[in-house]
Amino acid sequence: LEKLDRALEAVAKGGASRPPEPRPPDDDDDEPARKREALQHRIAELVETDADYDGAVYKAVEASDVDVLIFALDLCSARNVYAVQPLPFQQLTLLCVVQQLATTLDHHPDHLALKFDWIQHAVLAIDPGHAQIASHVPEVLKQLQRALDATRPTAAHSSQVAVLKHIVNSLLNASQPPPS
Repeated sequence: LEKLDRALEAVAKGGASRPPEPRPPDDDDDEPARKREALQHRIAELVETDADYDGAVYKAVEASDVDVLIFALDLCSARNVYAVQPLPFQQLTLLCVVQQLATTLDHHPDHLALKFDWIQHAVLAIDPGHAQIASHVPEVLKQLQRALDATRPTAAHSSQVAVLKHIVNSLLNASQPPPS
C-alpha cells in the first residue's frame, strides 16, 4: 500500500510515468488451490489405484467443497460404480452425499445431471433404519425435499425430479415412527 501511495504521488508530481510493477503473489495466495489439487490427487488415487470408492467420496464429503465432491463422484461414475450391487458405500457416506448435493443443487447447473443421478442412486441405497444414520435421515430427506421443491428442472430433468420426490416421500414415511 505504501509503495502504491508513493507511486501515485510520483505520478501526480510528474516524476513517474507508470504505476509500480504488480507484486508477485504470496505463496499463501495459492495455498487453497494447492490443497484442493492435492486432495483431488489423493481422491483419484483412492478410486483408480485402490478402488476405494467409499474412501474417495467420503474424503470429498469431508472437504465440504462441492467442486471436490463433484470431482470424486465423476471419477466414480466413470468407473461405472452404479453397476456394483450393493453400492460400495457406507450408509453415512451416502447420506452425506445426499445432504451436500441437496444443499448445492443451485450451484453448478452444468452438473445437475450428475447430481440428480447420484442423489437418486444414494437415496435408493439408503437404509433409513440403519443405526448409524437413522436419527439423521428425516432431516436430510426434508432438506432434499425442500431443495427439489425449489428446483426448476429443465425438461431433461423433470421426470427424474418427480421420481426423486416420490422416493423421498416414501423414505420419509418409512423413517417416521409408527403411530402409538
